[in-house]
Amino acid sequence: MTFSDKAVQQIKDNAQEAAHNKYHNHCHYTINKKVIQFKESFTHYDGQHSHVLLALWHFNTGLTSMGGSYWSRELDKRYSYYSNDDRVGSPYEFEGQKACKMRYFKSGRWDITFASAELADTFAREYLGY
Repeated sequence: MTFSDKAVQQIKDNAQEAAHNKYHNHCHYTINKKVIQFKESFTHYDGQHSHVLLALWHFNTGLTSMGGSYWSRELDKRYSYYSNDDRVGSPYEFEGQKACKMRYFKSGRWDITFASAELADTFAREYLGY
């Protein structure tokens, strides 16, 4: 395995681990056509959010680092849905991307809308272990 192959595999492994609760043997997300909804039990504090966000970044761009990107500045892992943050309830829209919209909710739910149902399914299978 090359260094870049190992980095991609680590991104996928971390995202799969973050998206599943191995203790209770269930996943933290559901798929509804072209939307993946992360449930309120999905926490932003212990790195789960950042692991899935990095996997989504790799899925969209093929890059293994978000350093210096718009996503790393606006959608960082310090985001808290308990705060009065402007990001809560306001959708982030990305034109020309495979993942075209993200939205956070006060309940803790996090939705990712893809350009098509096939892309949502591909992301879930490849990165979340669906």
